[in-house]
Amino acid sequence: MMICPDFSELAALEALGALDESSRDALLRHLAECESCRADRATFAATWGVFGYSAPAAPVAPELKRRLFERIGRETSAQPPVVQMGPHRRGRRPKAPSRVDRWAIASIALLIGFSGALVSVGFLARQVAEERQQSQHLASELSNRERQVALLQAQDVRVASLAGQPPAPGATAKVFWSPRESAWVVSVAKLPPATTGKTYQLWAVTSSRKISVGTFQTDAHGAALIEAKLPLSDRLAAAAVSLEPAGGVPQPTGAIVLLGTF
Repeated sequence: MMICPDFSELAALEALGALDESSRDALLRHLAECESCRADRATFAATWGVFGYSAPAAPVAPELKRRLFERIGRETSAQPPVVQMGPHRRGRRPKAPSRVDRWAIASIALLIGFSGALVSVGFLARQVAEERQQSQHLASELSNRERQVALLQAQDVRVASLAGQPPAPGATAKVFWSPRESAWVVSVAKLPPATTGKTYQLWAVTSSRKISVGTFQTDAHGAALIEAKLPLSDRLAAAAVSLEPAGGVPQPTGAIVLLGTF
């Protein structure tokens, strides 16, 4: 038989949303008849409600919930039995739980609520940091795209189409070069990723020399977008891409994979 202390503990659990349907029904039936337990329920609900305005909702940590149920189980089993005064007397109404007992249960509720609030704050802080990092990355990407579009729209821009050579016959590339800005933007497609220890190297070819514009790698789909600065005093005749040792070389030594003229 459940007594008032049992229902007082159920009231605390109800404030946490931790009761199953049958236990909640039993509690509601008891509250209809017991003013003391109704007061306990109102106290727990008000205490727990404070946290509704302090942080977003967060699930109760399983370990804290387990310890709470274990403590309630121990305290319930330790309650004294109902004393019978005689064969024809009804059992004496058990003494309502003391204010100290009620506030002990409320303190447990507060502890769980505070832990949930800390978890929520930590989660929100990580979200804000991730979103700030993503925003900075997007701002950088936007700046790059705006610079590339400005180059493509420059009045002096020159364009070369590079065709795949025997090592990569399906590869293609477009080279956009602005002599005034000394700027290069190169879009590569269908060029297989370089083998281990190798890199692709872009060359500016003039009538007298081959000048390295920089090295790059393609992604799993064979694509790359390269942006570089290279002032030229000689007349530019062509552009080429070769496969070279990692880190690049002063002059081409490997197979030419892309080639085109201006």
